Amino acid sequence: DLDLEQDLQLDDSETLTQYYASLRVSSKVSFEGGYFELGRSAQSRLTGSILFGDTQFPVNLDVATAFEADVAMLSLRWALLQSDRMELAASGGAYWMSLKAGIESEGAGLNELAEADSALPMAGLSFAMNLTRNLQLTLNGDYLPVDYDEFDGSIASYRAGLRYRLLNNMGIGIGYDMLDVDIDSTSSSFSGFVKYRQQGPKAFLALRF
Repeated sequence: DLDLEQDLQLDDSETLTQYYASLRVSSKVSFEGGYFELGRSAQSRLTGSILFGDTQFPVNLDVATAFEADVAMLSLRWALLQSDRMELAASGGAYWMSLKAGIESEGAGLNELAEADSALPMAGLSFAMNLTRNLQLTLNGDYLPVDYDEFDGSIASYRAGLRYRLLNNMGIGIGYDMLDVDIDSTSSSFSGFVKYRQQGPKAFLALRF
């Protein structure tokens, strides 16, 4: 197995910007969408030989490595339980993911690019509770066991947040997000095992129109 962070010295932490939007069309129904992208790169000298795709990169070779991930989601959310203080909702939708990884050695004239693109259905639950007049707790979880076409494995996304309302149409908050991708791909463009986890704290600004 190839670990891009340990074997090729990609940073294991990165600050990124995420975008989420929600449109409520009735008291029970809303549409939600989100998007983020992550790009990392590094220069390193191999401490062991690496087989990446169809290319063998020998030990002590200077290489440039790049990794890119683009993730978008769109879902329909339906409130199952509602009260003045809380809401429990179920959702159904799709995640679109594009993962790319490349290794290049200009001096040796070697390069290899692997990429996997997929749009997969997702199902989840969300919970929101007003702890005080201006403070709200939100919990979201989406999960999909994947057994589709050229992909096998699972995808899970979890989000938690505390939002404080400063004004009627503006709030700030903190939270924690995790996206876990565990996929075995037999695609012609990328054949192999993809294990990708993004997790960490967040700070956010919420606007209401």
